[in-house]
Amino acid sequence: MAYDPGSFVHLHGHSHYSLLDGGATIDGLLKKTKELGMPAIALTDHGNLFGAVEWYTTAKKFDVKGIVGCEFYVAPGSRFDKDAHGISEAAYHLPVVVKDATGWKNILKLAPLACTEGFYYRPRVDKEALAKYHEGLVVMNGHFGTEISALVEKGDMEGAVACAGQYKDIFGDDFYVELQNHFDPAQVAMIPRLIEVARRAGCPLVATNDHHYLHKEDYAAHDALCCISMGRTLSDETRLKYSKELFLKSPAEMRQIFRDVPEACDNTLDIARRCAFAVPK
Repeated sequence: MAYDPGSFVHLHGHSHYSLLDGGATIDGLLKKTKELGMPAIALTDHGNLFGAVEWYTTAKKFDVKGIVGCEFYVAPGSRFDKDAHGISEAAYHLPVVVKDATGWKNILKLAPLACTEGFYYRPRVDKEALAKYHEGLVVMNGHFGTEISALVEKGDMEGAVACAGQYKDIFGDDFYVELQNHFDPAQVAMIPRLIEVARRAGCPLVATNDHHYLHKEDYAAHDALCCISMGRTLSDETRLKYSKELFLKSPAEMRQIFRDVPEACDNTLDIARRCAFAVPK
């Protein structure tokens, strides 16, 4: 399928199946994707595949390629180690999308394994499991919350390059260093360092926007949803607050944000072309 070279495909995003975290419905996401003229979009809900079949079948109704995926949680060591001191130390994030039928079979193995063997605060996989079930999957690592970004934040560039190399060893050309820019100064400052990591490790770049709601004006409703999740109130100034940039952006907006690294946007189209999986009936 020929894609408009000026378009963009969102490969990291959440629906209401990211429970008490995603504020967009599957219908809403796919309708807006169609309206914005994007040929495809991935669903990477947190730690689950609850919406996968609905996502794929509904996408066909909108004549959009619905790419199935999951944002896995990855244990720092073995998934069987459960001695972290808190939720933030228990796992890193890792968006994964399905490329083909083998990838579908493997993601179906990883998701339940994360719950039955790795659960600690969250359902977790580890690098051993990823290496065993890696075929047919495209993987991204680099945004806040991932292992690479944690190492970069600590100033450990050698460790970040080595980590990227580990993922490249597992996934080969299907591993990408992920760039995000929600206009957070710390996140913006990380972009050139992540580009350096990718260059040194020999990995391609991919641009994403970690969307959790549809429209910019949906922020307040999503903020209230997160309060319910955390057991906090809107008036609590100490609570976690999400960015106001986590809405589904247009290709033009994404191309403008990443105008200095156009290949990171171009690669979203390349990944979408290679994701040719059809959910079995």
